[in-house]
Parts: sequence; C-alpha cells; structure tokens
Amino acid sequence: MLHKNLGKRLTVALVCLLIFSVTGSAVLAAEPHEDPDTAKVVFSGIALLRYYSNSLDFVLGKNPAEVEARLAKMPFASIPQSLEESANDFATASTNISYLVVQIDDGLGKLRGLVGQFRLDEATELAGQISDNLSQAYEELYQIEQAIETTGEELKVASAPARSDLRRSYDEVVVRINRIREMLALYEELLKSTGLTPEELLKSTGLTPEELLKSTGLTLEIQPAVAFVGDDVRFDGVLTAQNLPLAGREVVLLVSGSQNITATTDAGGHYQGVLPVPYRYLPDLDVQALCYPRDKDIGLYLASLSPVVKLKVLFYEAKLEVTTAGKAYPGREITLAGRFDYGQSPPLIQRKAEIYFEDAFITEFVAQEVFTQEIKIDTGADVGKHIITVSAAADGRYAPVAASSILNVTRATPILNLTIPDIALIPGSVGVEGKLYSEIGPLSGALIKMKLDKSNVELTSSGDGSFDTKIRVGMGFGMIGWQDLTIQVVPKEPWHAPLNTTSRLLMVNVVNIGGFLAILVFLGIYLPGWLRRRLGESPGRKMRPGLVVTPPEPVSASSDSVLVSASVAERESDNGEPRHRIFYWYRLVVRFLLRIARVSLRPQQTLREFADEHSRVLGPGAKYFVELTRMVERLLYSQYRPTEQDVENSRQLSIRVEEESAGGTKG
Repeated sequence: MLHKNLGKRLTVALVCLLIFSVTGSAVLAAEPHEDPDTAKVVFSGIALLRYYSNSLDFVLGKNPAEVEARLAKMPFASIPQSLEESANDFATASTNISYLVVQIDDGLGKLRGLVGQFRLDEATELAGQISDNLSQAYEELYQIEQAIETTGEELKVASAPARSDLRRSYDEVVVRINRIREMLALYEELLKSTGLTPEELLKSTGLTPEELLKSTGLTLEIQPAVAFVGDDVRFDGVLTAQNLPLAGREVVLLVSGSQNITATTDAGGHYQGVLPVPYRYLPDLDVQALCYPRDKDIGLYLASLSPVVKLKVLFYEAKLEVTTAGKAYPGREITLAGRFDYGQSPPLIQRKAEIYFEDAFITEFVAQEVFTQEIKIDTGADVGKHIITVSAAADGRYAPVAASSILNVTRATPILNLTIPDIALIPGSVGVEGKLYSEIGPLSGALIKMKLDKSNVELTSSGDGSFDTKIRVGMGFGMIGWQDLTIQVVPKEPWHAPLNTTSRLLMVNVVNIGGFLAILVFLGIYLPGWLRRRLGESPGRKMRPGLVVTPPEPVSASSDSVLVSASVAERESDNGEPRHRIFYWYRLVVRFLLRIARVSLRPQQTLREFADEHSRVLGPGAKYFVELTRMVERLLYSQYRPTEQDVENSRQLSIRVEEESAGGTKG
C-alpha cells in the first residue's frame, strides 16, 4: 500500500511540474462583436428632421447638386421601417423641386430678354414651359408636405412639449416649406408681370390697341455649306417689314444659339458678311439670323428670327491608345506609352498633351505620333485601381482627343530572409539577423520592431536591407517550450507595404532545468534510504518479501554435495549485518528445497505457507526448516534486532536441514 500511494503522489507531482515548465502562448478570449443583424438600430427623430431642414436650405439656395448628393444617402440611414416610404418620398420630391426651381429662375431671366427684344413667339413658348415647371414644382412641394406630416405623426410631434427639440426641429422644416411656397408664388407673379401677348406688350409701351406692331421677315444663306473649322464662310440675307426692305438695321448671327457676329442692312435691306467657322468639333452647327427692335423700332416692329441653316463642319479626328508598362507603386515612376492613329488624315508631327491621375493634373508634355512618358505616382495614392487619362487639346483642324487606362496601384510586399537559432538558451540573448527586400529592391532604412516574450527591440535596416541584432531574454518559470518571435516591419519608402510575421523559437531555461535535475538527483539518493527505513520500522505492516527463485533443476541427493554447498555458504556469509546473514542462510535452504522438490514459489505466497506445503520433502530436516522460517518471519514483521547468536543458530539450522534431508534421502 505504501508503494502505491507514494508512486501516485510522485507521478502527479512530476506531471504538474512538466506542465508548468512548458512555456506557451497565452490565449486571450476576445470579446465577441455585436451581430449587426440583431443589433438594435439607433435612430433619432430630431436628427432626421434637422437633416430635412438642411436639405431644404439647399433648395432655397438653388443648389440642386448638393440636394441630390445629401438625399441620395437617405436609403442608407438607420430609419425605422415605418418612416422609409415617407423618407423616400421626401428625398425624391426635394431633389425634383431643387432642379425645377433652377429651371424656373433661369427661364424667367431668359424670358425677360426675349420680351425686351419683342421676340414674342419664343417668349410665348418659353412662358408656357415656365408655367408647366411651376405647376410641377407645386406638386413636388405638396409631396414634401405630405412626407413631413407623416413623419410628424410617426414621431408624435403633436404630443411633444412646445419648446422641446423635437417640436422645434419639426417647426423648422415647416418654416422652410413655407419659404419655398413663397418663392414659387413670387416666380408666378414675375411670370404674370412679364406680359405674354402683343396687347399686354403694347399696353406696357403706352401704345393704343389700334397701333399694331409690324411683323418682320429675315432670310439667311450660307456659302459654302460645308467647311473646316477655322475656315471662313459667307453669309447673306434680307430683312423686310411688310414685304418692304428695312435699311440700317443690325442683324445678329447666332451659332448654336450664341451671338457671334453682326451685320448691318443696306438700303435694300440686304446684309452680308464673313463667318469664321468656330472651333467647335461637332458634325454640324445651327446658324440663324436675328433682328430685334432697338431704339425707335421698339413698339413698332416685332423681332424676326430666320430659319435654321445647317453648316456641316469638317475636322480631323485621331484615335489615342494609352498603355502602362509594369506595376504602379506610390512614389515611384511608371512609363506611360501612347499612340495617335490619324487614319486617312494627315498626321500631326507633335502636339501638346496633358496627363491626369483621376482628376488631378500631373504633367504636360509634347507628344509625338508614338510617345512614351515617365510619370511619378503620388506618394499618397491609395492602393487599388485608378484611372489615368491622356488628353490632347485641339490643334487647328485636329479635334481634341483623350484616352484613359486603368492603372493598378499596389505596394510591394517585403520578403524577409530571417536567420535565427533553432534552440535558444535562457538566460542569455538570441541572435537575429536577416535581410529585407522585395521585387523592387532592398528595403533601406526600414523600421524593424521585434518582440520576444517581454523583450522589445527596435532597429533600422541598412542600405542593402540587411540587419543584425540580439534580443536579451530574461528568466522565467518555464524550463523548455516554444515562444513566438514577432517581427513588424514599417518601410521608409511609400512603395513598400508593411510586414508582420511571426517565427517560433525553442527556448531552453538551463537554470530551471539544472535545478530540476538537482531535485531529481536528491530524490534519487534520499528516497531509497527513506523508503527502506520507512518499510523496516513501520510496526504492524505485513509485507511479503520478494524472493529470488530459480527454476527447479535436477540435483544429486548425495550428502557430499550438500555438505560442500553448506561449507561454501559458511565462508561466503562471514561478514555483513546479522539480519542480512540470517536471510542469506535462509535463502540457501530455500534454494536447496526448490531444487530437490522441483517446485517454484507462487505469487503472493507467504513464507509460512511455503514451509507448510513443501517442508515434508525434507524429511527429518523439515522441523529445522520450519524453525528457521519462523526466525526469518520474526525479523521481517517485528522490530527485533538479531544477535550473533541468532546468526549462529540460523547457520546451524541451515546445516541441519541439509544434513537431515541428505540422510533421509539416502535411507
């Protein structure tokens, strides 16, 4: 029982010590993130109403682009489902009315100009468009009001205190809606006051209804009808009033609606001139002649606009191809290659071109028909796909041309060749050396941060990317185990990406191992003696000694051989403690008995059981063997200390057993 309990305790202690000695990485349980699908939506009605107010401010400020940009974000806001429909209606109606307000405002300004020139037909048509836009704007405003009312009901604005933020935010939206309504009403009044009929115009000039305005007529011809940009074409025409020529009137030539040049009619109402074809690289241009009343003609003649004459425009076009060679890295140059293809047109020897990275101007250069150009990518360029554009401006008869190419900006991934020992000793230092490089070249001046257990080291790489350092490792409680060497590389050059890597080291704590071995040696020396004393001095414990036995073997029963063995045993047992010498004589008798009886000891068999079963084989010597057995049992199971006399008695009993057994065998 003592052996079993002690063995269990030692085993448990050793296992615990080994587990404690193996160093490992601490694993910290990360706090889980909240599931976005189940997360509670955070919504503020006050913030929503203020967002509406700010958006309507841009409607009043006639900035439709900003209104559209702001309200385009509405579908992505954290709006409750009950408010989604009203929010979408508000966004759509506010965007529409912002564009309508700008169209109405611009239209009224143009209408005043047409009326001032007595261009009644055009003014009447434009006034109808403005009126339609006003009607649509009122409809959009009604949709905004309905959306705000629905929002107010959902937010329970009516039950909110009068001075609460919710109530004030709602009232601010209503105030802006009323301002928009007032603005539309003002536009409506301006439209009515302009005068849309000849009678109203006559009334504004003080003429009587009987004094009717005289209509005018205007013709226009262009020769030639086909011309290159920059070339001159001739134009001429006739201005009449009630089929009579009007002399000395100024005629304006309009090219695609814009005033270009003027000509004055002669006595026959004829006008002519030379029109330089504008450098507008369009297939054709709309040309018209316009004459409107001035000075004394106001209130007497109506304005006249000639039919549209199409002028076919010729120019040279080119196709431009742009390619990039290799990868693009922030802060490094890249080669841009391009080619102009003029087709059947005569090629330009060279022309100015500009390069843009996204919308940012990079450089201007003179491009040949086939060209290459080095450009430097901005150090702050984001990694990813970008558009790079080459634009060649118009050059005489040559139309402008532009081409774009997708440029993939990336950062080179550093490669680390690291040399570390397979095994590192604690305490001491770990030598670390290596080299940093990439597909571009070495990482020069890169900041390198290393961490091993609690030790931290910072250094910079040399010009060729190499580095060499030592990390001191302090004492710990472990003996042997793996530790992570964490390396973080922060490149100096913007074209290199950061690097984070981890290597593993087998750390051996020689001090702790030495102490552990010393403990084992101490236990190995002290424990056996302690166990012997414990087993030999514990009263009342019955332990069955383990006897060393040999298989039965045939022996001669002659007395001579027996006596010889006894005499040999006598010489071999002269020294030693009395206890051990008695055991020695007993073992000789047991061996003798096992040989002549041809038996072996059974497991868990006591000495007395063995003597009772097999002592009869000894014949007359059996009684001496039983007496010797009892002497040995006394030594094993008591604290009795034998004397020399006991040793002599055991020797005599052993000899008598052999002698009597030999005599009985002969008889």
